[in-house]
Amino acid sequence: MKLRILRQSIAGLLLALLLPAIAWAQAAPLAFNVLNQRSVQLTTAYWEPILAYVSKKSGVPLELKLANSARAANQIGEKGGYDFMYTNHFFTPEREGIFQQ
Repeated sequence: MKLRILRQSIAGLLLALLLPAIAWAQAAPLAFNVLNQRSVQLTTAYWEPILAYVSKKSGVPLELKLANSARAANQIGEKGGYDFMYTNHFFTPEREGIFQQ
C-alpha cells in the first residue's frame, strides 16, 4: 500500500514538473530576427544551428525569421513582427516609442 502511494506521488510530481515543458514544446516558436549583413542563405546557414542549440537547451522554440533586406526587416520589427531582434542599430531616437508599452 505504501509503495503504491509512493509511486502515485512520484508520478504526480513528475507530471507537475513536466507539464510546463510540454506546454513550451507545444507552443508556437518565437520569431528571432538577425540584422541582414549577409545574404539570407549565409545568415540562415550561420544562425540556424545556434538557434537549434539554444532551443534544445532552453526548451523554448525559436524560429529564424529573415526579411529580404535590412529595410524590410526594420519595417517588420517596427510593427512588432519579431519576438527577438539581434541588431545594433534598431535603438535610435526615432524608434524610441516602439518598445514603450
